[in-house]
Amino acid sequence: MRARLIGDRCEQCGKTEGPMVLQHHWHPPTFQQVLREAEYLGIPGNERYQQARAMHEANQARYMSGQDTSTWCSKCAYLKDKFHMVICNRCFKHYHKDHLGMCSHCVRKESDSSCGDLFD
Repeated sequence: MRARLIGDRCEQCGKTEGPMVLQHHWHPPTFQQVLREAEYLGIPGNERYQQARAMHEANQARYMSGQDTSTWCSKCAYLKDKFHMVICNRCFKHYHKDHLGMCSHCVRKESDSSCGDLFD
Protein backbone atom coordinates (compact mmCIF):
# COMPACT_ATOMS: atom_id res chain seq x y z
CA MET A 1 0.00 0.00 0.00
CA ARG A 2 2.82 2.40 0.93
CA ALA A 3 4.68 1.72 -2.34
CA ARG A 4 1.50 2.42 -4.29
CA LEU A 5 0.79 5.73 -2.53
CA ILE A 6 4.21 7.28 -2.04
CA GLY A 7 5.43 9.61 -4.73
CA ASP A 8 8.86 10.82 -5.74
CA ARG A 9 8.32 14.51 -4.92
CA CYS A 10 7.48 16.33 -1.68
CA GLU A 11 3.99 17.81 -1.96
CA GLN A 12 4.97 20.41 0.62
CA CYS A 13 8.26 21.91 -0.63
CA GLY A 14 8.75 20.25 -4.03
CA LYS A 15 12.02 18.52 -3.11
CA THR A 16 12.75 15.40 -5.19
CA GLU A 17 15.69 14.00 -3.22
CA GLY A 18 14.66 11.26 -0.80
CA PRO A 19 13.85 9.81 1.51
CA MET A 20 10.16 10.46 1.05
CA VAL A 21 7.55 9.55 3.66
CA LEU A 22 3.78 9.21 3.76
CA GLN A 23 2.52 12.05 5.92
CA HIS A 24 -0.80 11.35 7.65
CA HIS A 25 -3.09 14.38 7.89
CA TRP A 26 -5.57 12.64 10.18
CA HIS A 27 -4.86 10.50 13.23
CA PRO A 28 -7.43 8.22 14.84
CA PRO A 29 -8.56 8.94 18.39
CA THR A 30 -7.55 6.47 21.09
CA PHE A 31 -9.97 3.77 22.19
CA GLN A 32 -10.52 5.65 25.47
CA GLN A 33 -11.50 8.80 23.54
CA VAL A 34 -13.96 6.82 21.40
CA LEU A 35 -15.40 5.15 24.52
CA ARG A 36 -15.89 8.58 26.18
CA GLU A 37 -17.61 9.83 23.02
CA ALA A 38 -19.98 6.84 23.08
CA GLU A 39 -20.70 7.54 26.76
CA TYR A 40 -21.37 11.20 25.94
CA LEU A 41 -23.85 10.10 23.25
CA GLY A 42 -25.74 8.18 25.95
CA ILE A 43 -25.18 4.68 24.60
CA PRO A 44 -25.89 2.23 27.45
CA GLY A 45 -23.31 -0.07 29.15
CA ASN A 46 -22.28 -3.16 27.17
CA GLU A 47 -23.64 -1.75 23.93
CA ARG A 48 -21.41 1.32 24.47
CA TYR A 49 -18.30 -0.85 24.63
CA GLN A 50 -19.27 -2.82 21.50
CA GLN A 51 -20.04 0.31 19.50
CA ALA A 52 -16.86 2.01 20.68
CA ARG A 53 -14.84 -1.05 19.65
CA ALA A 54 -16.43 -1.03 16.17
CA MET A 55 -15.81 2.72 15.77
CA HIS A 56 -12.21 2.33 16.92
CA GLU A 57 -11.59 -0.52 14.44
CA ALA A 58 -13.12 1.56 11.62
CA ASN A 59 -10.85 4.48 12.54
CA GLN A 60 -7.80 2.19 12.56
CA ALA A 61 -8.76 0.79 9.14
CA ARG A 62 -9.11 4.32 7.74
CA TYR A 63 -5.69 5.28 9.10
CA MET A 64 -3.99 2.15 7.74
CA SER A 65 -5.61 2.58 4.30
CA GLY A 66 -3.52 5.68 3.65
CA GLN A 67 -6.66 7.60 2.76
CA ASP A 68 -5.53 10.84 4.40
CA THR A 69 -1.87 10.90 3.35
CA SER A 70 0.43 12.72 1.00
CA THR A 71 4.11 12.39 0.07
CA TRP A 72 6.46 14.65 2.01
CA CYS A 73 10.23 14.77 2.38
CA SER A 74 11.59 13.79 5.77
CA LYS A 75 12.36 17.44 6.68
CA CYS A 76 8.80 18.67 6.05
CA ALA A 77 7.31 15.64 7.85
CA TYR A 78 9.60 16.17 10.87
CA LEU A 79 8.79 19.88 11.14
CA LYS A 80 5.05 19.17 10.91
CA ASP A 81 5.08 16.31 13.43
CA LYS A 82 7.39 17.86 16.03
CA PHE A 83 6.77 21.61 15.69
CA HIS A 84 3.45 21.93 13.77
CA MET A 85 5.22 23.90 11.03
CA VAL A 86 4.45 23.93 7.31
CA ILE A 87 6.02 25.69 4.36
CA CYS A 88 4.68 29.14 3.49
CA ASN A 89 2.26 28.94 0.56
CA ARG A 90 3.24 32.43 -0.58
CA CYS A 91 7.03 32.29 -0.82
CA PHE A 92 7.51 28.47 -0.65
CA LYS A 93 10.80 29.18 1.12
CA HIS A 94 10.21 29.64 4.85
CA TYR A 95 8.20 27.64 7.39
CA HIS A 96 5.55 28.87 9.82
CA LYS A 97 3.19 27.40 12.43
CA ASP A 98 0.39 25.54 10.69
CA HIS A 99 -2.35 27.73 12.18
CA LEU A 100 -0.85 30.90 10.69
CA GLY A 101 -1.49 32.02 7.13
CA MET A 102 2.08 32.86 6.13
CA CYS A 103 5.66 33.11 7.37
CA SER A 104 6.99 36.18 9.15
CA HIS A 105 9.03 37.16 6.07
CA CYS A 106 5.87 37.39 3.95
CA VAL A 107 4.04 39.24 6.74
CA ARG A 108 6.80 41.87 6.78
CA LYS A 109 6.80 42.10 2.99
CA GLU A 110 3.02 42.56 2.80
CA SER A 111 2.95 45.12 5.60
CA ASP A 112 5.97 46.94 4.13
CA SER A 113 7.50 47.03 7.59
CA SER A 114 10.28 45.30 9.47
CA CYS A 115 8.15 44.93 12.59
CA GLY A 116 5.04 43.36 11.06
CA ASP A 117 2.29 46.01 11.26
CA LEU A 118 -0.29 43.34 10.37
CA PHE A 119 -0.11 42.17 13.97
CA ASP A 120 -0.81 45.60 15.49
